[in-house]
Amino acid sequence: TVIAIFQNEDRFLKEWLDFYRVLGVEHFYLFNNLSEDNYQEVLKPYIQAGLVELYDWPYVSQPGHEADWTKIQAAAYRQGLDLARGESKWVALIDTDEFIFPKQKDHLVDFLKEYEECSGILINWQLFGTSHVTRIPDHQLMIETLTMQAPVQSEVNTYCKSIVRPEKVKYCIEPHSMVHYPW
Repeated sequence: TVIAIFQNEDRFLKEWLDFYRVLGVEHFYLFNNLSEDNYQEVLKPYIQAGLVELYDWPYVSQPGHEADWTKIQAAAYRQGLDLARGESKWVALIDTDEFIFPKQKDHLVDFLKEYEECSGILINWQLFGTSHVTRIPDHQLMIETLTMQAPVQSEVNTYCKSIVRPEKVKYCIEPHSMVHYPW
């Protein structure tokens, strides 16, 4: 399962959902944060197929106040984890512009089999940024367009993303940090 919060990202939701479906993700809990685009039209076939559960998350952050957004995002993740408990074995907490690439396996499910005894794993973030592209052309994929990565040792790559066993997570402090129950 994947949990994500989004705002005005209709252009890229299909690419992102299809990418994770190919990797073996079976379900998505998506939290819409005040979108004004055509996200419902994009998500409709996924909702009808039972792949996506969509929730409104109408909380406003003050422009330029990252701490506000962090609280809003962490609260959505906590709600998603509550929904996933008893339903999903593994949950990835990521953004809709983030793509996980297992290096040794073709599917996330196969990759996660090696971590059955763990309550969660952290995946290092590799920032790609805008690649000097002002706007991704229509009908072009994000992962084909944004190809310039920050140097691996760059400080911007110090963040991690979590894939967790939802029943083992006690609390989501912020989007990049979970408190786990003892194993």
